Amino acid sequence: MNKLITISEVIAEYKPFGRKAIRALNAASLSLNSYEILGLFGLNGAGKTTLIRLILGMMQASHGKVDVLGFNPISNREKILANLGVILEGERFFEARLKADDILQLVGASYGLRPSEIKKRADELFYKFGLEPNRFKLITEYSRGMRQKLSLILAILHQPKILILDEPIIALDIETSREFMMMIKEIADSGCGVIISSHQINTIAKLIDKAVILKDGKTIFEANANSLIERFGKPRFRVKFENKVDISSLPKGVDFANDSFVVETDTEISAKFFSWAKREGLVLDGLEPIQDLESAFMKINNERALL
Repeated sequence: MNKLITISEVIAEYKPFGRKAIRALNAASLSLNSYEILGLFGLNGAGKTTLIRLILGMMQASHGKVDVLGFNPISNREKILANLGVILEGERFFEARLKADDILQLVGASYGLRPSEIKKRADELFYKFGLEPNRFKLITEYSRGMRQKLSLILAILHQPKILILDEPIIALDIETSREFMMMIKEIADSGCGVIISSHQINTIAKLIDKAVILKDGKTIFEANANSLIERFGKPRFRVKFENKVDISSLPKGVDFANDSFVVETDTEISAKFFSWAKREGLVLDGLEPIQDLESAFMKINNERALL
């Protein structure tokens, strides 16, 4: 593994016109290696966007270290952007009346790729991501899922060392989200370092290797995602029964999916659930403890002692 990004104890401020400077980052830190997928989490205003802007060289830190591929993003922005791919939420180019292949040609040329290189990569990526039949359609005709796939194609066209994704699976259905995440995993397995900024924490939990949590501009957690779950996750149980279940009278607060129930431990809800199961004559088939990343995230954000 190679170190791709090192951000250490960074302070960053911006000053709205005619107003006092606002500190967006206050002792924020982050590191990213090749072959690694990092989940960047935080409530709105926590500093996620500012951190991404620092990496892209769009903003300068007033204190601390920002190193991307061995360079300062401000003084070496061109070198960094040549090795970096980005998908930002709400990209505007989808409003243009261009064919998908046309925009790929434009993006490839902007990276200095030769026409033969662009064609080779286009043939490979359109086929790989299942967009070959729609390659010459107007992008205004693309579905949300197709647009996200095209965004990913454009972001990795020049084979970057770093990929940054801002809310990449928002508004996608479950199947498209799963397919998209498999693509991201494959990209990381090729050696690319990936940062995913998202509010859909549990959806991407199994994808990421490391979690970074920001609160009020400060990094309050940076470690393996599983260690975050083990330390702060809310204990719950997944319960299955042998006999067929009628959930019409299921107590409120209990989740049911894929023939199993998810119940919080040591709560009034769990007591009601097991009383309900007894009344229904249900025979226990399996019970296993689970913890999830989203509940861990909410707990760490609500514990003032951690700050």
